[in-house]
Amino acid sequence: MGIVRIEGAIADYPWGGEGALSRLLGWPDTSAMEAEWWLGTHPLRPSHTHQGETVSSWLASTGSSPELPYLFKILAPHAPLSLQVHPSSAQAQEGFAREEADGVALDAPTRLFKDPHPKPELVVALGGPFHALAGIRPVDETISVLESLGEGSAPISSFVDRLRFEPMGDVISWLLSGGDEVSFLVSELEARSDGDDTLSRLVAHYPGDPGIAVAMVMNRVTLLPGESLFLDAGQLHAYLEGFAIELMAPSDNVLRGGLTSKHVDVPGLLAITDFTPTSPPRLEPAAASGGGVVFAPDGQTFALGLVEGSDVSASHAVSGPTVVVCTEGEWVLQGEHNELPVAHGQAAIVDASEGRLRLTGTGQLWWAFAD
Repeated sequence: MGIVRIEGAIADYPWGGEGALSRLLGWPDTSAMEAEWWLGTHPLRPSHTHQGETVSSWLASTGSSPELPYLFKILAPHAPLSLQVHPSSAQAQEGFAREEADGVALDAPTRLFKDPHPKPELVVALGGPFHALAGIRPVDETISVLESLGEGSAPISSFVDRLRFEPMGDVISWLLSGGDEVSFLVSELEARSDGDDTLSRLVAHYPGDPGIAVAMVMNRVTLLPGESLFLDAGQLHAYLEGFAIELMAPSDNVLRGGLTSKHVDVPGLLAITDFTPTSPPRLEPAAASGGGVVFAPDGQTFALGLVEGSDVSASHAVSGPTVVVCTEGEWVLQGEHNELPVAHGQAAIVDASEGRLRLTGTGQLWWAFAD
């Protein structure tokens, strides 16, 4: 009972790709829109065991908490996601309590806080380059890009002046206000988007959106397979394209400022965004004691392990429920009492009774756990 195969749930958001996850994970071909594969106990898309039992129920039957302290996803953006930010724990609790008291339905398009949890998130590129906007980049870098892009443009020159003399929060607030001056700036950026990969992607999907201008003040990041970002509360970001593993706190709280057809709440986004310019929030993995590597963001309660290669033998100490996903090849999960084979595109959960989990096989295997 300590190791069982589980089935995740697909999110069909419009920024995904037709059959994208099925192709990545070796499932049967489909034309259905596939954006995210959720593995966890979040009530929006709970996972089930092969016997049809919810993972929450299975965990309870093992004597564990019925709720996992993390949410594991595989992402497949084929179009840019919204310009967004996630709340801290205190902000999530306050926002959730406020909307509950106001009687806002959980499934209402205007609902911002769907649970009382923060949503820090770790993302690791999978199978190819993963493109993203992540955090506010140093102002001098943005000015250099704009001056190269906007020679002879009065709206872009005015934008540069604001960046030189105004706080970043005021600049982004102005951009998202969407006034005539911002519209002129966005039009100028669109006219000069040829040759700029970020602008051309956003213009193709969201012409006229003020988020196009906000993107210019953000770090543009390309992650190669195995490279990662950690986005803490308040960090402005938008994923653009690629495949990735994502591990986060068990939350679906998102505040959006643009680049989306979903509900946008600019005051809400501005209230929780950290406007401090910084380098891209990359996270370097560390060697895992039992083999492979581990991505463990400081101060967080979750971590992600990875083992890959041919004829590999590694191990992981199971101190709490661990979700395992095979993205290449075939593996055997062997605990102190049970074992289970997992192949490409399959997932499993292991409870603490298995003690130490041995991982043997060929390909690529990930595991999520409470750190």
